Amino acid sequence: MYRIAICDHILDNIYGQIGLTEVEQKLERLPIFKRLHNISQLGLVNLIFPCALHTRYTHSLGVMHVAGEMAQRINSNMQHDFFDDSDIQIIRLAGMLHDIGHYPMSHNVEAAYRDSQELDTYNTEYVSSHLDFYTNCPGFLHPDSKKRGRKKNDNGDSKLKAAEKFAYSISGSDGFHHENIGCTIISKNREIHNVVRDNFVLLPVENELVLNPKFRVMKYGDAPFEIVTKEQADEITSKLLGAIGEMVRGNYENIVDEKYPWLKKYSAMIQIIHSDIDADNFDYLIRDATFSGTSYGTMDMSVLLNCLTVSSLEDEKQGKKKYIIGVKRKGLGSVEQFLVGKFQAYSQMILTKYVSIVEAMLQKLETKYIIPRDKNYSSEKLLNLVKSEHSEVKYLAFTDDYIHQEIFKWEETKDGLALLPRAIVTHLANMSAMELAKVDDPECICTGLQEGDICNEIKASKVYKRFLRVYEVAKDKVGAEIDKTDLDAQLSAFRFETYSLTKQIPIKQFLERFDFIRMSPVRCFNFFYYRLGSGIPVIEKERYFYQVNEDGNIQVNELPCLCVDVPQSSLKDLWSMKFVSLRQYDMREYSA
Repeated sequence: MYRIAICDHILDNIYGQIGLTEVEQKLERLPIFKRLHNISQLGLVNLIFPCALHTRYTHSLGVMHVAGEMAQRINSNMQHDFFDDSDIQIIRLAGMLHDIGHYPMSHNVEAAYRDSQELDTYNTEYVSSHLDFYTNCPGFLHPDSKKRGRKKNDNGDSKLKAAEKFAYSISGSDGFHHENIGCTIISKNREIHNVVRDNFVLLPVENELVLNPKFRVMKYGDAPFEIVTKEQADEITSKLLGAIGEMVRGNYENIVDEKYPWLKKYSAMIQIIHSDIDADNFDYLIRDATFSGTSYGTMDMSVLLNCLTVSSLEDEKQGKKKYIIGVKRKGLGSVEQFLVGKFQAYSQMILTKYVSIVEAMLQKLETKYIIPRDKNYSSEKLLNLVKSEHSEVKYLAFTDDYIHQEIFKWEETKDGLALLPRAIVTHLANMSAMELAKVDDPECICTGLQEGDICNEIKASKVYKRFLRVYEVAKDKVGAEIDKTDLDAQLSAFRFETYSLTKQIPIKQFLERFDFIRMSPVRCFNFFYYRLGSGIPVIEKERYFYQVNEDGNIQVNELPCLCVDVPQSSLKDLWSMKFVSLRQYDMREYSA
């Protein structure tokens, strides 16, 4: 039987010493993992919070550590161990590798690669259709939101579209999302493959490598379970890394737990890596607060971990079973502290006025000018690099330093740039944040529970009325008409930011959002599993049964509640809380 055995330690200023197993130690030494040393956790946030210089490397090790702690605490909180040591090792590997495909400069360059794929659309379609691209304007604050909203008689169509969007999210990230890039690397990289094969799938016994007992349920002819060929070991390793990649990608629809008997806990494992209370959230909140010097996001993580437990969601009629990780009822207070702390971290640090504009400038410069002309990391070349079986040196060099160098190259040629990119380049190259516009009320910030109240407050502000005047001039023009003009600069000088307390919604609104009676039984079950798995359930039973009445209605009282459903939790009122800001900046060149 495989046992978690720590063979090395890395000193961390959050958790003290982080232990590494042999497979983790060897993965940590790979160049493709060391690359994360050169990618900042918070991108340009350090321009405003100078001490926020921590990296994706330390964060990845922290997530690995917390993921293992979560699994161990779940075991200790239950009568019998739910995860065995091989399960815990798989979870730790997913935590360690969850950011292996991350872009430089946090999420700004990632968003630029996504947007760069749509440049032709932005250039040839009206500004009004893509206002979020220019200003990050959310749909509910779009000046034409009433015209663009749902018609009175299309409730069925809106439910269908909502269901399609929800089903799309169940399958995880795709395209140029860093999690999807990471999934590709985990699945394709032979160096990662070989380390996992030779130090976890195969184990040393009396100077020979034999198959980890966890995987011996996969039989090969008449050969003893523990003896496999290299090709068979490679096959098992590929399937394992494929499953780990799907955890990283957040693919709740993945059925590996049904296909591979040795991974029957996948439906629980993914929640430790990808949910509202996952190891990633825990680590980055505490780490960001520690390094930035703020108190936003700080919490007593151990109290929340001590409340974690597991239950099963079973549909006996279909023969379906999924595991659900949640908290005991006594953990509601810790969940509230966690979500409110995360809300404050975003609203008070990550989305502050100067962080917001420098990140927007970098994203626009990358999207429209650098990526389309980049001979080293064009979209196609980047995808080819991450699909390579070996860690290409060029991909290892795709770090924060490379982005900084590209910005300075544009600084050298700024005389040939139009107004907007020149203003962007001079501020970024000189590490300077832009000032708020010198006008009456250059910003409007609102926090509220009702979207309508937020809309009314923002739209009544002077800054929104100024934005509206610019929008009226630009809305019927195609992107190419305003590109590199003063009108583009005027529009881009306005910046919206939005953040919600939680993605969870109460069961009443969930039932109203989708037409469950018309859905297939399998899809209904998956919708409820994803709602619970990606949220924060309150677990009070060892087993829950998914049942449908003769009239087609789901028996909700037989299912676990989310925290937002529980009457004694403040989340039942706060779940819809949003932070929204609109700011106007001066878009002009830097002057010393």
